[in-house]
Amino acid sequence: MSFEKQGFLSPEIERYRSYVRDHQPSKDWFELADEINRLSLELLQAHQTPLDDPQRFTFSGLFVRAHQSFQASLILIERGLIGDARAVLRSIAESAIALHAVASDAQFVDRIVGAHHHNQRKLATVLLD
Repeated sequence: MSFEKQGFLSPEIERYRSYVRDHQPSKDWFELADEINRLSLELLQAHQTPLDDPQRFTFSGLFVRAHQSFQASLILIERGLIGDARAVLRSIAESAIALHAVASDAQFVDRIVGAHHHNQRKLATVLLD
């Protein structure tokens, strides 16, 4: 079936994917992305997530989330779904900001949890009143 009948689910998309991965200027960018993906997977496989350290546990979870979003953006980009890829890339940027905050401030996770509990108490008070 054609793109006109199946859209981005058509077999034609596979030919497009192969073309953008194998031709310039996108070829070099996909090669870089593949290398970043490979290095990230190596880090994830070698990493042990500590369950007793909230800072490192949160950092690990954020890194996994950012990496999955990175892979999702590559899948979307290579299939021509650029608008959706931009939304996923924005999620990666947000994860990177959070990763920096968690890495640079050991109390950040505690403050976020405290703020969450504070907002829950405020909501409960409003509902009870």
